[in-house]
Formats: sequence, C-alpha cells, structure tokens
Amino acid sequence: MALQGVIRLSDIVHETLWLSGRDENYYQRFKQYAIDGFRELNRFHIADGIKTVRFIPDSNYIVPFPDDLIQWVKVSIADRGEKYTLTERNDMVNTVTLSGGYESRNVMGEGDAIGVGGNRMPGGIENVYGYFTVDYKNRRILLLMDSLRPIYLDYISVDIDSDNDYIPVIVKPCLTAYIMWQDAYYDRESPMNDKLLKKQVYDEEVSKLRASYTFTLDSLRDALNG
Repeated sequence: MALQGVIRLSDIVHETLWLSGRDENYYQRFKQYAIDGFRELNRFHIADGIKTVRFIPDSNYIVPFPDDLIQWVKVSIADRGEKYTLTERNDMVNTVTLSGGYESRNVMGEGDAIGVGGNRMPGGIENVYGYFTVDYKNRRILLLMDSLRPIYLDYISVDIDSDNDYIPVIVKPCLTAYIMWQDAYYDRESPMNDKLLKKQVYDEEVSKLRASYTFTLDSLRDALNG
C-alpha cells in the first residue's frame, strides 16, 4: 500500500535500476549507493533526516522509541493509503502498573476525561483517529485509540540502515541522481564526460532540494500535524 509523502528506499533502487538499464544483479550495489546517498543528504544538505517506521503497539498501546530516534515529528495511522495524524496530549497519563510480573496501562487518572471514536476531549479537542503522549524518560510513546492497529512514526533519525526504511519522497530525484552518478563514477568503461554530466545533474538536484528544505522542526511539525 502506497503512503503519501514517503517512499521505501527499495522502490527507489528498483526504479533506478530500470532507468539505468541495469539488471537485478546490480541491486546490492545500487542499494549501497542509495544508503550512502541518503546519508550524505542527511548530513550535509537536508539536516532533518526524517525517517518513517511502522510499529504495531503492544497490548498496552505502547510503542518504544527507535534506537536511532533523535526527535519525533509525527505520529499517524494509515487508512486506504493515506496517513492521518494523531493528536498529542501532554495531559494524558503516561504510567504503568507492575503486578505479578505484568505491566498494565494506567489509562485513566483522577479527573481524566479522555476518549476516542467520537468522544469529545477536554477543551473541545476531538480526533476520531486517536491521541498519544510522549514519555521521554522511558523512550516510548503511549497511545489512546479505539482499536489496536499499526501506527507510523515520522522522526529525525541519526541514520538509515535498511532498504525497507521509508524516506521523504521529496528526496527521490536527488537520490536517483546520486545513484546514477555513482554507477557511472565506478564504471571503468563510462566516459569522463558522462561521469561529469551525471555529477552535474546530482548537484542541480541537491540545489533544488536545499531550496525546498529550508524549514525548522517546528514549522515541519506544524505542516505535518496541521
């Protein structure tokens, strides 16, 4: 199922193989070029390093932080190929009770009036898809939804390490150009003018990307969660 705004790294690799006329025997090489390219973009050009990971919450509706998470950006669910944002609630209870070796969620606290599925939140806030609160001390996110379902976490990552990782679709042209350039660069039979031309295409895509990525984390959160 396709999700708006993000793309799996492996999809970019397969498409670039087709564009370059290379067969699947080049997949591992192109995958490494793609990982290296995104790392370069992340560190030197886009800075935000946004990554999307799919989680299935546990029975207490809790998901742990990914090991490479620096800062969360968006928490959402998928419905018919589109992502819908959950609402952050800082006043939600974020504790659990340990009894008999098992943890149970303290969903409702004294005076709480939190609900989903059409039930109104305090202050007139309502989100039929659900709510969450972030527990930084224990590096986890606690969810409040009307049913247990997978969630998508957009976050700032320190890196990327798998072709199954999702990345912002906005970097696709730049990453494709990087793979094509590296393929030509390491091909001994590729003429020098071809290497230089593909490097130029990559540099042009980087300039376009940097022009469109001039935002702060706060403005990014506002855009994604608005």
